[in-house]
Amino acid sequence: MPKKGMRGIRRQQFINAAIKVILQDGLTGISNARIAMLAGLSPSLLPHYFPDRTLLLDAILRQILRRCHTIAKEHLNRHEDPLDRLHILINTHFRDDLFTPEMKRLCRDMHHATYDSKILKATYGTYQNRLLSAVRCELHPLVSARSLDAASSGFIALLNGLWMKALYEPALLQPADAVDLQKQYLRMITTRIRIKAGDSLG
Repeated sequence: MPKKGMRGIRRQQFINAAIKVILQDGLTGISNARIAMLAGLSPSLLPHYFPDRTLLLDAILRQILRRCHTIAKEHLNRHEDPLDRLHILINTHFRDDLFTPEMKRLCRDMHHATYDSKILKATYGTYQNRLLSAVRCELHPLVSARSLDAASSGFIALLNGLWMKALYEPALLQPADAVDLQKQYLRMITTRIRIKAGDSLG
């Protein structure tokens, strides 16, 4: 059994080691022995922290999503303008470190794993709901109340679609181009709605 006070440390060692395995060889390279070797721990300890592979993958997914949230929050804390804050949310999801060959492998494998697991779907769904809430909050002063739901849902749908396209088909869409398209959509919906509001006042 894990020693008292070591559980959190060893759990993180196993998570970090599993991420290294996926970065190098994908999900097919995962095994208790390989993870334990990279973690510098005994393979017999791994089941005490993660009784099955799904729980380990869920911990990995949570760490990836938590990093996205942390990076966005650090930048958001320095800006108050809602348009700037929406640009930050866009940039966070298309940052360079997510599109290295190794990270693309990790993201693709985790994406496939999410479709095969209710637990991972729930974790990713929670992140998406929080992201949608954040987008709604920033769009609120920029669009009409009647348009807010559609604008927010459209923002998230396009963000996810562009991210997947850049991840799986970089020859057709580079991350920088995806960012430009997402920001173009944002300009379109906010400008169009402001023009309509001005026309109604006139």
